[in-house]
Amino acid sequence: MVYSIIYNNSNHGAKHFKRAFTIVELLVVIVVIAILSVIAFVSYSGISSRATASTLQSDLAQASKQLKMYYIDHGFYPSKLDTNNCPQDSSNTVDSRYCIKTNSTNTYTYSYTDANNFTLYITKNGTTTNYKITNDTSPQLSTGIGGIDSYTKLMLHGEDLSDSSGGAKATSVFGSAASSAIQSKFGGKSLYFNGVNSYLSFADSNDFDFGSGDFTIDWWMYPTTTSGDIILYSQFVDLTSFIQVEIYNNVMYFYVGPDGGNGGPFVYYYTGQLAAFSNFSHFAWVRSGTSLKLYRDGTELALTSSATILSKTVPNISSVLTLGDRNGGGRSFTGYFDELRISKGIARWTSNFTPPTQAYSN
Repeated sequence: MVYSIIYNNSNHGAKHFKRAFTIVELLVVIVVIAILSVIAFVSYSGISSRATASTLQSDLAQASKQLKMYYIDHGFYPSKLDTNNCPQDSSNTVDSRYCIKTNSTNTYTYSYTDANNFTLYITKNGTTTNYKITNDTSPQLSTGIGGIDSYTKLMLHGEDLSDSSGGAKATSVFGSAASSAIQSKFGGKSLYFNGVNSYLSFADSNDFDFGSGDFTIDWWMYPTTTSGDIILYSQFVDLTSFIQVEIYNNVMYFYVGPDGGNGGPFVYYYTGQLAAFSNFSHFAWVRSGTSLKLYRDGTELALTSSATILSKTVPNISSVLTLGDRNGGGRSFTGYFDELRISKGIARWTSNFTPPTQAYSN
């Protein structure tokens, strides 16, 4: 115990003793306050998490009711949701009566299975908190955001070189193409191409025959160079028969041959040069009806066309599909791909959007 001595002048120097705190007592008080603060923070965090979960589940259940009403009215579930989360059928007809109510804090991802089945995911923006609902079941906690569905014809996560779509297509590896942990957007690994005839190849398939229908090719990309002539995506027989996405001197093209003086069936390219890369950027080439659009990080880029797509049919190229170079090499990409997805029969986006915040899942 410590006392301080106080002199009282009115009593001619009489001494009074007043108790003071010791260092040990002060430390005990500080520790108790810290413990109470931690308890309060944990309690608040728990309450906040439960409130978030409850809100997500409630919003998801309400969204499911909208889709169920669409099903009762039409006899089938929608093939997709448009960018306003309104249901669309396979002919892209929107029924705005059954739009899902949205807000700025949540993102929905719709996965179509068939006319009688769907899965809808909801994610709180800026988090990895996801819930899903299948048909009219109860919402369940989910470890992913969906995005792999019946429209998905090729899905490369980058953690290895395998295809995670329902088709599970065999991957052929050329050069030094590999899964690398040096850079990644999601999952800790990505696809790496060293720029020396390194690419991945997949056997020709009707899944890559887009015809006159909608399609989406989207992926995350971190190139170490964009100069020269670089092939990103290709089905190539010769200069009279090919489809390719390429970068030529820092300009990105979607090019369908034959190569008739850059005429071709249709050719689109980004009007400006690609902005510098300091990390991964998300790209998406999307055909919707008679339009072809390119998005970078969810923002539509202005395109120039020397031959427009209109209602033209994308030719069925009898060749393997290659990623990172043309079949046979010679125009190799240097850098990283992550979450590369090819979707047939659907325009995943038709206006500006928020890029995926997590890896796609089933």
